[in-house]
Amino acid sequence: MKWIVADSGGTSTLWAYGEDTEQERFQTASLHPRNQHSFPEKDRSKLSEVISSFSPEMLYFFGAGMSAPDNQSKTDELLRSFGFSSFRIETDALAAGLALCGDGHGYVAILGTGSILLEMNEGRIQQRVGGLGPAIGDEGSGFYFGKLFVQELQESGVWNDELQQLFGSREDFFKNTSPGKYIAFCASLAEMTQHYSVKEIHRKNIQTFVDEHLLNLMPGEKVLHVVGSYGYHQRAVLAEVLQENQWQLGRCLASPIDDLVAFIRKNSW
Repeated sequence: MKWIVADSGGTSTLWAYGEDTEQERFQTASLHPRNQHSFPEKDRSKLSEVISSFSPEMLYFFGAGMSAPDNQSKTDELLRSFGFSSFRIETDALAAGLALCGDGHGYVAILGTGSILLEMNEGRIQQRVGGLGPAIGDEGSGFYFGKLFVQELQESGVWNDELQQLFGSREDFFKNTSPGKYIAFCASLAEMTQHYSVKEIHRKNIQTFVDEHLLNLMPGEKVLHVVGSYGYHQRAVLAEVLQENQWQLGRCLASPIDDLVAFIRKNSW
């Protein structure tokens, strides 16, 4: 069967398509409902080209925001407008869960720009906690790290040569924390500071996630699987903090797409 799998987050969509063992990849802008009205024409053309030349029999679409029926309906219309006729729409959280747990039982943390904890069982999300957004949640995420980093600089008053090189003046830095810029700026700080000595802030961020979501769980096996760019890049700190709290880091992926494709193909999902 000719298949396409799409994993669409808040900023981009990764597409994989193939038949048998052959597989191709490409990336487009996000198809989150808030972005659908501004989906770039070049990305629409790329999709049309793939559909025309490849003639997929099935699209498995996993997207951020797809837990809401209205968003699924809007995405259904959009996918049909691209030329897809047979497709299945699911959440991006399920993509992470299937990639890491398949049909088994386990706990999966999505630690990207935001954060969610899933309990998976038999290929379904049994429980989902977190995902409350930057205003009141997202502990353990790239955004939350940025929030803690900004707080640290506000409270310490430190502004050294390394910070000057990274951000310019202290005044320039804090201009980016105004209400209209704050969330996007904080979300960018984990990558911007990857060579800066901020391990303790990463530890505090991950420990906050553990305190909020893991310490009240009593599973037989305390193993946490992780997917997402922030968790993947901080996997050494993540493993350290989890071990201190009697948990173990399981598999850790930057993106679920490879394991998701493998699960779908193996199970004729």
